Amino acid sequence: MVPDFKSSIFKIKSLAWTDEQTRFYLQLRIEEKLKGNDRKQNVNEAGRQSIIDKFYDAYGERHPWRKFGIKHATCKTQCTKYK
Repeated sequence: MVPDFKSSIFKIKSLAWTDEQTRFYLQLRIEEKLKGNDRKQNVNEAGRQSIIDKFYDAYGERHPWRKFGIKHATCKTQCTKYK
């Protein structure tokens, strides 16, 4: 049997970020960097869980770390293009 790629296991839901959510997430990244949980653009597991939990507390939305990583990469690209 061929797996159904449209099932919830393989389906990637797009996440629409508001400016406020983006700003909050980037502030959380800075906090984790100051704590020593972010080195060379890589957040360790404790920092990741902290960001996920604080974002959930603020917005009531829990997302996998991959979504946060994608947002960080997008922001870096936009900043580079802006400069």
